[in-house]
Amino acid sequence: MNKTFVVSDESVNSYGFTVLTDGIDLSRFEKNPIMFYQHDSQKVIGKWENVRKEKNQLLADAVFDTESELGKDVARKVEQGFLKATSLGISFDRKKLSIENKLSDCLLHEISIVSIGSNHNALKLYNDDSEFISLAFGSMLEQNELGKILNLSEPTQTNILEATKLLLEEKTELLNFQTSINAERKELAIDLVDYCILKNVLPENLREIQLKQFEEDYAKAWETLSNSALETYPFKGKMNFFALLKQKQRKQGKEYETEKPKSLWDLEDYRRFAPEELETNPQFYKELADKYFNNNQ
Repeated sequence: MNKTFVVSDESVNSYGFTVLTDGIDLSRFEKNPIMFYQHDSQKVIGKWENVRKEKNQLLADAVFDTESELGKDVARKVEQGFLKATSLGISFDRKKLSIENKLSDCLLHEISIVSIGSNHNALKLYNDDSEFISLAFGSMLEQNELGKILNLSEPTQTNILEATKLLLEEKTELLNFQTSINAERKELAIDLVDYCILKNVLPENLREIQLKQFEEDYAKAWETLSNSALETYPFKGKMNFFALLKQKQRKQGKEYETEKPKSLWDLEDYRRFAPEELETNPQFYKELADKYFNNNQ
């Protein structure tokens, strides 16, 4: 009994990609057009004849080995409509799989009769030695989608792993930077609260409550307390807030030089390198403070 099967038709396979019919290399297969059952090389049940490409389909005629019990049994089930599915066994270069999930070039190893054509046996992948291989991803579609998210032109498993590792390293750097910023903000808050207590802007018994407000909403707490300090004490005299910070930084060895143009200085730069300009211009200080904490919310 000969029966013609559509063994490939460019539909999306169980790995999530499409095998383009024109790109299927038949040269190896035509030398030994073996038919397996369920991709099991120990279960040879016949051969394939008249393998041809028509439009976007790969067709082949099944010739069953009815001299063997399994071949005879499979042929009967095909004849009676119990078995209807086939599956390709191919190998290919991962670079030939486009970002649109289309495989443009592959080598055909074998064609099998299978019981369920829609599961992961509907396409079997081989290496160059005709050994089965497995994928780290259950679906090539998932792999390509992840490649798109990572902006990879070639979403190989190696490239995805390297890109993921780089993202984790960058995330660690960002977290470390955020930790540093949070520590500096906390220190600045403590300095401002202590300065306000020193200048009788804030009662000392409210120190912990005020610091708690900084933890809950830093920008709002900074704006409220700094405005109170400006209204109560206009930052005149040598012992102002920024002079105290400058003195503290000298003691802690935190001062450093900067090559940043002064036109690009922010609050931190003025606080470190020119606190005297903030002493004489409290409105300028307020503008810098508002801008700084709006950018770092």
